[in-house]
Amino acid sequence: LKEPLEGFFDDARRELLETAKRELEAWHGPLADASGNAFYTNSATGESTWQDPRDSAQYFLELQTNLLASLSQVLPAPQDLEVPTFGGCASAGRKVVTPSGAEVLNLEAPAEVPAHRPRRLSCLLRDRAMDGEADDRGRALKTAGRARTWLEDVREAEEGIQRRQIKKK
Repeated sequence: LKEPLEGFFDDARRELLETAKRELEAWHGPLADASGNAFYTNSATGESTWQDPRDSAQYFLELQTNLLASLSQVLPAPQDLEVPTFGGCASAGRKVVTPSGAEVLNLEAPAEVPAHRPRRLSCLLRDRAMDGEADDRGRALKTAGRARTWLEDVREAEEGIQRRQIKKK
């Protein structure tokens, strides 16, 4: 995000909701098969299922909106966002610009910030990550990735079972 917007997360939540609504518009049901069992069908894809598609849509919408809510709490606000340079954050005084406008990246160790000048939130977050919290975040992301993969596998297996059941009838 080079120029983050103030309502970015609200806009993303609205977009998720609108996408879920559009995807659900193609679903019809419950319909009854010859045996009287309820099923749902998608007129856009030709897919059919025994389970109400609104349940899975709601589950994934809640999962995605909860992720956005977590990110909105963890990421710095747009006014605090600053891209660190190689030598530290520009707010710490290590960003050098030549007369022609070229930025020079300083690779020296970060100097102490004067007491009268508080460090920016983005600099503090970067420093924490470099102190070992990156490993914790990496483990959490790997765990979330494995959970997502598992959920996708379960969903695909369930779809396969439902397709076989429909073909049997």
